[in-house]
Amino acid sequence: MEGSRYIACALLLLSPLALSRHDDDFAFDNNEEFQVELTANHSEIAKNGLRRLWGVPDTSAYVGHLFRMEIPKEAFTGDVLAYKVRREDGRHLPGWLAVDTKHGLISGVPQKQDLGAHSFTVIAQGRTHGLTATDTFTVEVKKAEEKPQSKYGTCVRNENRLVLVILIDGAFHRIAPRQRIRALMELASFMALDGDEFWMEPYKAESAQSHVVLMSGPGTTQRRKSDATTAIYLNVGCGERLWSRHKVLVSGLREQSRDGTLHQILRLPVLGWRLIAVKTLPRLKRQSDLDDGSGAYDTYDDDEGDYSGYDDDDDYAAGLDVGAVPDISFHDKVNVDR
Repeated sequence: MEGSRYIACALLLLSPLALSRHDDDFAFDNNEEFQVELTANHSEIAKNGLRRLWGVPDTSAYVGHLFRMEIPKEAFTGDVLAYKVRREDGRHLPGWLAVDTKHGLISGVPQKQDLGAHSFTVIAQGRTHGLTATDTFTVEVKKAEEKPQSKYGTCVRNENRLVLVILIDGAFHRIAPRQRIRALMELASFMALDGDEFWMEPYKAESAQSHVVLMSGPGTTQRRKSDATTAIYLNVGCGERLWSRHKVLVSGLREQSRDGTLHQILRLPVLGWRLIAVKTLPRLKRQSDLDDGSGAYDTYDDDEGDYSGYDDDDDYAAGLDVGAVPDISFHDKVNVDR
């Protein structure tokens, strides 16, 4: 009897240990299976190599302003060799856009006829032949007046805007879209400013009611080859005050325009420059009516920019120039060092 009791007590004492050992074995088995499953998943991802992750976000562009966007690295997972961008219906890009297929950089200078939403498909191409992943996104082209104010400064309602104007010899529609993009990108890089701060359009002579010319200077182009003029604009201050970041830019422009630096950067014939005050009333209408017609573009002998990464089969849109011939024989009226 005593022996039976002893055996029963021993069994009771050993039961929790057995159960614990069983639980430990069970947990270990589950963990092993989980690791095997993870390894299988990673192998599958490595095998497939490329898939959509966060995708390409929708964005906005503004008429006349330089538009730039880079396809995010997080848009796709895997090793992307190149990107291909087309309209959502499969057609080539509109003429105002260009794509650096290697780096996924999309850029352009939209015009008034490009207003509205544009839907695109981007195809990420992997290193393995035929391995791709796709996504769609939208670029909405808005009026220039809808663009948020410069991050470098804000003018109050009744203040005049100070605008730097660089005058180019040639009609706007005769400058190829890719040349417009390159010129604004290089100028933004040279001045260390955001590209969308600049805008380009046919030049319209300033009227005394809406503009006051404060300063001006000549460029390197002595003889005009065109009766029309294109202008590049940049907001640089408010009232009678230049923004601190832009003071050195304006003060240095006199020599850069005269010694050929601007010509080398833009690779366009520079007539000269102006610093103007844009009055708040009447409001300056920056938009010019451009037709959708196509035409020949002027070529410049020294335009040898590296655009090897951009597609060569994009269509180009052009318009009619309404610019006037500027008179750049002015005397200085303000001191930029104030």
